[in-house]
Amino acid sequence: MPTASEQDLTSPGTALGTVAYMSPEQVREEELDARTDLFSFGLVLYEMATGQLAFPGNTSGVIFHAILSQAPVSPLRLNPQIPPKLEEIINKALEKDRKLRYQSAADLRTDLSALKRDIDFSLAPAANTSPSDVIQSEAKDLSQANRREILRASEPALRMTRKRAACLSHGGAVDQRCRLRRFCW
Repeated sequence: MPTASEQDLTSPGTALGTVAYMSPEQVREEELDARTDLFSFGLVLYEMATGQLAFPGNTSGVIFHAILSQAPVSPLRLNPQIPPKLEEIINKALEKDRKLRYQSAADLRTDLSALKRDIDFSLAPAANTSPSDVIQSEAKDLSQANRREILRASEPALRMTRKRAACLSHGGAVDQRCRLRRFCW
């Protein structure tokens, strides 16, 4: 009997990738570019922020339909503790029209860095609070088990992103050789 992670992988003769982390253009078997990876990264961010898949489903068909035509549940609705700006970043990464999505990883990184700066500034300790008090306070919010679960859940998308990054090293685009897994993958 296949494991849960084996069931999530695509079958021979079908589109390549982990179904729950595919972009709309992958589902439609269109030409892929770096924005595809940004969508997949947005799915990982969504899952890290909410603890749930953006497009859950029991079959590939149900998941494909959701990816193509449904908006995920608002991350803020599932986790009211996340900053509204993080929801904006996730939503832009999950734009179904890649022309409206982040155009580069640098753009996404810039927005995440600005969010981190704003969070760090707002969490700056008062003059009478030691750094260890702040660290201990933050660590209570995320248990070791939760950290392991987040890493485990994001591994398929990270693995796919690493593969595609290696693929981009031979000419800047995912090509037929890569889709057939003969070279980079």
